[in-house]
Amino acid sequence: RESIDTNDTKVRKLVTDSSERFDNRREQLRKDMDALETRIKTLMKEMKTEVDNQIKKALNNPLSKM
Repeated sequence: RESIDTNDTKVRKLVTDSSERFDNRREQLRKDMDALETRIKTLMKEMKTEVDNQIKKALNNPLSKM
């Protein structure tokens, strides 16, 4: 009976430890994905602004009307 209780305690601890590791990893992945999403949105805004400026510059170029 004592051996069963010891094994039960060990297994419960392993399950708890694994659950905590999975929770921590999941939370880290969520934070990483949020940071990546923010970075991508920022880069997309910068790219859009750059492209818009290039288009305006090309359309305002007097040589483009020839």
